[in-house]
Amino acid sequence: MNILIADDHHLVLEGLANILSEIKSANVYQASHKGLVTYHLRNQNIDILFQDLLFGDHNAREFIQDLIREFPDLKIIAISSVSDLEIVESLFKQGVHGYLLKSDDLSEILESIDAVMNGEIYVSAEIRNLALREKKLELKSKVVLTPREKEILKLILKEQTINEISEHLGISNKTVEKHRGNLFIKFQVKNVVGLVKKAIMEGYA
Repeated sequence: MNILIADDHHLVLEGLANILSEIKSANVYQASHKGLVTYHLRNQNIDILFQDLLFGDHNAREFIQDLIREFPDLKIIAISSVSDLEIVESLFKQGVHGYLLKSDDLSEILESIDAVMNGEIYVSAEIRNLALREKKLELKSKVVLTPREKEILKLILKEQTINEISEHLGISNKTVEKHRGNLFIKFQVKNVVGLVKKAIMEGYA
């Protein structure tokens, strides 16, 4: 596994690099500016990019989509001291795979790696708790799902297609589409992107 850490603060860069280098079979690269990010991505076959949001003179939100277009298999985990929920949502809408706070401990960093490499989306536990505290999730009206809907939602969050879900669960495509339609209604969204975002903020990811 090849991991790239992009952060313009030396202590953060070295600290995270030391932690990740302890992971078995992981090659860890560092980038302190945007030019080095592009260089490593084009030359090292990077699997995961830990990208600092406020990156020198750049706001990473300005170039993340460019990275995703050029490196479609790259898993991007945003790291920041910012816990603003609107920023977090905007990043997932852009296509990042995970969001960590710089205050998160080692276990969360390792969990985020496992999650994104398995095709899942990862959100810092503190961000999820913040969403609850600010009542972004209305617990009294929390979306109630059937066991089958939960199964299908879990597979959607893993980016599986209707055909893949159908084969995995042994049900027809039409049945999958019906359950997916029910999920859209229950979460009050119009498409899969909206469903994923809303499911994450509702604590289903």
